[in-house]
Amino acid sequence: MFFLIVLITSGAKISIDIEEKIKSQINLEAQVRRNEWLALTDDLTKIGNRRFFNLTLKKISDANNLELVSILVLDIDHFKKINDNYGHDIGDLVLKQVAEVVATTLAPAAYFARVGGEEFGVILRGKSAQDAMLIADKIVFAVSKHSFTCKTVEIWPVTLSVGVSSTRLPKKIYKVYKYADMALYKAKSLGRNCVVLGDVINY
Repeated sequence: MFFLIVLITSGAKISIDIEEKIKSQINLEAQVRRNEWLALTDDLTKIGNRRFFNLTLKKISDANNLELVSILVLDIDHFKKINDNYGHDIGDLVLKQVAEVVATTLAPAAYFARVGGEEFGVILRGKSAQDAMLIADKIVFAVSKHSFTCKTVEIWPVTLSVGVSSTRLPKKIYKVYKYADMALYKAKSLGRNCVVLGDVINY
């Protein structure tokens, strides 16, 4: 009888040990996935960060195929004035709200990231320059019409300037990014709150 009890007790202990090991492994895998997500996420806006954006560019560049790809580079107009007039806390809230407005305007398949300061990047796979321009126009309109209220302080107007470029050759994606960035500066020079199409690479 004693031997049987020992066997039953030992078996139960082994079962509990295995269960605990499985739980520990699941928790470890969940923590690894969370750490990977955090490494690619902007702390403030909870969208992709620059590392996420650069990794996406590399993934597209490394793909050996023909595919329409467009890039939008977005920048909040006169953001320094928002920080200077209302403080950096309010500026951070504006960044978060802009990210939310843009994210709700984009399709789930879009790659959206904060690439630095008040600048954001969007990668649109399977979208032509014309498609990208329409999407950029919708974003600019949505942000310009949004009521930015931060800690009972109404910030108005908040607008975006956007540069756009596109290609059918994913290996040229870094050049497309450069062209979109140049188009952004053109949008700024034209008075801001607008979209400018930069050079398009089709060959």
